[in-house]
Amino acid sequence: MLIPREVVQELKDLRRSDKASRDERLAIDLALAFFARTKVKHISLGAGKVDDFLIKKGKQGAYIASLDREIKRRVPNRVVIFDAQKRVGPESGQV
Repeated sequence: MLIPREVVQELKDLRRSDKASRDERLAIDLALAFFARTKVKHISLGAGKVDDFLIKKGKQGAYIASLDREIKRRVPNRVVIFDAQKRVGPESGQV
């Protein structure tokens, strides 16, 4: 499993912002703890927008986990977080 350093930084920035709800901050804390405890490889994306990189990688066949509507719409192989069922899994097809 890979995670871009830029995504981790985006999560940390969101965690510190006033825009994040209490539930969102708890979810971010959980995600950051998961990344710290598991063998998630951190990679650097270099120049460019994070969303564009994720969409490009998704179109190349990588599975992308995101709640971002635009990314989910444009990436064929994605891992979707099913909020109501509290589970994740691969998804194919249209959003």
